[in-house]
This record gives sequence, structure tokens and C-alpha cells, in this order.
Amino acid sequence: MQFFAGGLALYAGPRAKTIPEEEMHKEITSIAASLLVLALFSSAPSKAADMDWDACTSGKGETAIRGCTSIIARGAQETDHNLAVAYNNRGTFYEAAGDKDRALADYNEAVRLDPKYARAYEYRGEIYDDRGDQRHALADIEEALRLDPNYARAYAHRGKLSEDMGDKDRALADFSDAIRLDPIYAWAYARRGSIYDDKGDK
Repeated sequence: MQFFAGGLALYAGPRAKTIPEEEMHKEITSIAASLLVLALFSSAPSKAADMDWDACTSGKGETAIRGCTSIIARGAQETDHNLAVAYNNRGTFYEAAGDKDRALADYNEAVRLDPKYARAYEYRGEIYDDRGDQRHALADIEEALRLDPNYARAYAHRGKLSEDMGDKDRALADFSDAIRLDPIYAWAYARRGSIYDDKGDK
């Protein structure tokens, strides 16, 4: 491509064709408009996707459930991990709404899609714990901690299970680990303080 005083010379084989400046500006304007339309259309799906993710990760109630469901409906367009996150998040909203059967089904699907997703195990363990199934609850919490040894909430949950089962020494250790990993974890402090009180350590 060469520039001349009278216009823009485009290579068109052996000879160079000179385009007058007025025609050149029209051509550039047309190309720019086409690129703008293309950019708008190509960005629309990603914008919608961002809205779904915003709802699924930061929304509340039915709005959050709809956002997660929209992501799940995209299927293979999302990675298995992303789908697992969407199922797990939707499960938490179902659980908060009192629909624990749907929550459990979503946590199961999250674990199936991403067997290394520690949070889904811990959340599923919470459902089992609420149902009095301590054996399955503890198994899920142990798996969550195996996958993520720095998961403060899982230590606190295991501490709660241990305390419920009468093993206060292990519970105390787990609450202490939770606090070590998350120094502002108020619930873990409260549970640990309760154990100290039971032991007569004022």
C-alpha cells in the first residue's frame, strides 16, 4: 500500500489504481459502519451471558434462580465447571427458599459435572446434616477438605458435626482451623467459645 498526494493507491495486480479522496472517505465510512454493526451483534450474546452470571452469582431469590437456570440451559456452550457453579449456586437459592429436595438435586449435579468442586460437596453435606444423615454429611465434608485444605467453612462445618457427635476435642481443633484460615469468622468463634465454656475454660 502506497500513499500519494492525489489519493490512496491500492495494489491491484501489476498496476496501481488511484482512488480519489472523496471516494476513499466514503469507502472507509462504509467499512467502519459495517464493523460497528458486526461488533454490536457479536457482543450481544456475551452481554446477555454476563447478565445471567451477574444474577446467578450476585442476585437474590427468583432472579438469581432464573439467571442460574439460563446458564444451565446453555449446556455445552459452558464448561463443565461453569455448569457446576451454576447448579451449585441455584442449589443455595433453593435451599434458602426451603426447597431442600431441589437443592440436593442441584448439588448432586454440580458434583457429577465437576468432581473436584469442593464447595458443592460441602453444601451437599449441609443438606445431609440438616436431614440428620451425619454419615453422608461427614463424608462430603471430608471430601471437600481433601480437595481444598484451606476451606474455612468446611472446617467449621466438620467442627459442628464433631460437636454434635460428642467429639469436642476434634470440634475445637476444627473451629480453630476455621478461625486460622478466616480470622473474622464470627460463627466459628462463637462455637469454639461454647466448647471452651463447656470445658470450664472461662
